Amino acid sequence: MNFNKYFAIFAIVILCLLSQHATEGHHLFGKVGREIERSAHKVGHKLEHARHEVTKTAKKVSKVVGHVKTAKKVVAAAGAIAGVVAAV
Repeated sequence: MNFNKYFAIFAIVILCLLSQHATEGHHLFGKVGREIERSAHKVGHKLEHARHEVTKTAKKVSKVVGHVKTAKKVVAAAGAIAGVVAAV
């Protein structure tokens, strides 16, 4: 009977220690999870900003391409006019 009492106390102490470690682990993983979520939010914000910058740059490039096409047409027209003037 005496052995059973001490064994029960020993088992309770072991269970308390295990539950304490489980609680610490849960707390640490919770902190890690929050840090990961916060970091993911920051990365998402930076990606959104980069997407916005790429969109702005693409619009500027598109505008420059439009100007180059217009310049090609003007040069072609000027060449045609110069050809007509030279022929006269």
